[in-house]
Amino acid sequence: MRFGVNYIRLHNGTQFDSSVGNLGDQLGIGNGNPPGIPGLLSITFNQVLRSIGDSGVQQKFNDAVIQASDAVVINHNRHVFHTGFEFWRYRINTFYTGNSGSLGNIAFSGVFTSSNPAASGLGGYGGADFYLGLPFSYGRGI
Repeated sequence: MRFGVNYIRLHNGTQFDSSVGNLGDQLGIGNGNPPGIPGLLSITFNQVLRSIGDSGVQQKFNDAVIQASDAVVINHNRHVFHTGFEFWRYRINTFYTGNSGSLGNIAFSGVFTSSNPAASGLGGYGGADFYLGLPFSYGRGI
């Protein structure tokens, strides 16, 4: 008879302290904070100021595999019988906010203020795109 348990526990990620409050909403970013999640979403520019805030990517894995098995061999005259069982129980308790995180991110690359938009924002200024309200990309996880 065989019995075993394989348990994995991994918790990582960043999270703002609750004293920060809903900084995204306070700065005037519409829906800047999901309910109950304090902090500031990640705002990224292509030049000068690289990034402020944090997207809040979190990974929590509490996964386990429980295994039990047994085997029996029965010899009777010229016959050999093999029998047994195998039991596997998967407990998957995983939470992942996604690459954009629970607070999200918004990027300003300068593509809209570039003299050549086909050149992927080369020559443009991300701060100007920010003032125009034209982000290059944005997203929010769960």
